[in-house]
Amino acid sequence: MPASWHILCRVVDHYGDAGVCWRLARQLANEYDLDVTLFIDDAATLQRLIPALDTTQNRQRIDNVTVQRLTDTLTPPSSWPEVIVDAFGSGLPSTWLAALERDFPPLTATPKNANTPHWIVLEYLSAEPWIETMHGAASPPPSIELPRHFFFPGFTEASGGLLREKNLLDERDAFRSLEHFPDARRAFLERLGVEALPPEALLVSLFCYDTPALPALLDAWAASPSPIHCLLPETVAPKTVQQWRNTTTTRSALTLHTVPFLPQADFDRLLWCCDLNFVRGEDSFVRAQWAARPFVWQAYRQNEYAHLAKVDAFLQRYLADAPDALKTPLPDFTRVWNDERQTSRLADAWRSLAVQRPAFKKLARDWAQQLSAQTDLAQRLVTFCANREA
Repeated sequence: MPASWHILCRVVDHYGDAGVCWRLARQLANEYDLDVTLFIDDAATLQRLIPALDTTQNRQRIDNVTVQRLTDTLTPPSSWPEVIVDAFGSGLPSTWLAALERDFPPLTATPKNANTPHWIVLEYLSAEPWIETMHGAASPPPSIELPRHFFFPGFTEASGGLLREKNLLDERDAFRSLEHFPDARRAFLERLGVEALPPEALLVSLFCYDTPALPALLDAWAASPSPIHCLLPETVAPKTVQQWRNTTTTRSALTLHTVPFLPQADFDRLLWCCDLNFVRGEDSFVRAQWAARPFVWQAYRQNEYAHLAKVDAFLQRYLADAPDALKTPLPDFTRVWNDERQTSRLADAWRSLAVQRPAFKKLARDWAQQLSAQTDLAQRLVTFCANREA
């Protein structure tokens, strides 16, 4: 009988939180033959990623994963699973905590058995060096006699790794094979209503948070000496975009294409098609790296600009072996994009980065190749839990 895993997700960063948890749940079920239940408090957000999801149902099964609505009064399982994954440390329902306190009180001789769950706190992805000292650290919960450990996704072997399905890179390479790619790209873009791109155009996808820097970026693209076509998901800052657009889809060098919100597999193909991808948060950030295309990351905004430390930590790793030509313009533009206090510098920062496209393409390919040599997050998580049960 497959081992049972429960993943609990409270959605804070919209599609990123739901996307990460769904990818992990599906991979654990389909690649490791685990009995996975994803508990999520925002079915409507998940439904944008999984069109087959019925938001009126409290419990349903999709792609070998059971999806159940998460509430703070959720009835505890009649039998505890082998692993509970507390995604992003948002906490277990109060009803579960009370049941765990009852079933596994501290300072008792409770024997370890198949009904004793291993509690994993899955943290947010970070490139900051300190996570390596905390990854895998034990954190016994107060008043509950259970194993609980922190699991930190990251970019090194000393971290929890990155989500990557077993066949993802093969699928990417098949889609982008030299003899196949022109037709595959044209057919995919036509499905999105994008036709007849000029051969010299820069094709950009723009998945970002609403920010005062967005109109400045669109202005910079409109002033480009060569055409830019931007694929903009319909959910991205619609009021800001509409105000800038002012009834026209083309302004000088820039043409905007509003595209529908895409399921995860199609979003991957969108990234594979584009020459440059703007991504945000965590899920699209990781997928852009596996796309092996140039990308610019916008971190989830935090108070007092705390997110800038995460941006700098990633840039330090990403640029460690980068061509010298990129070591100033790429971090400069990325920091400006993540800090609206510097919006007045965005146009100059963009022009400095745009002329380094060949070096940027090489960096993206090399970085994806480097990361692909590491084991993925799901494999590390399964191994981590198995080793502590042995």
